[in-house]
Amino acid sequence: AFVYTDARGTARFMLENQEQPPFSTESLRTLSTHGITLLLDVPRVADGVAAFDQMVGVGRSLATSLGGTLVDDNQAEVTAQGLEQIRTQLRSIYSAMDAAGAPAGSPLALRLFA
Repeated sequence: AFVYTDARGTARFMLENQEQPPFSTESLRTLSTHGITLLLDVPRVADGVAAFDQMVGVGRSLATSLGGTLVDDNQAEVTAQGLEQIRTQLRSIYSAMDAAGAPAGSPLALRLFA
């Protein structure tokens, strides 16, 4: 997997090949695949909604440049309404984590969700 990081080097999300072999810098020029996956490790990312939006932007850019389609984990094309539903879910998860005293990305959350 390739890891997208912030300016401090903290992981924001990952990009993986849906098929074998896994991505490597050496194989990118010749690799053919039917799909890639972008993954957000929700409890480990402190600013998860912003990371999600960045991930969606990367996904859209990849889909456009590679002639693909941005789909969700059920292989349904992503819509603006679907993205907003995910953002709402993320906000709910982050609120619950904050209320439990384990904010996403905190040392406690990183230990709990290792």
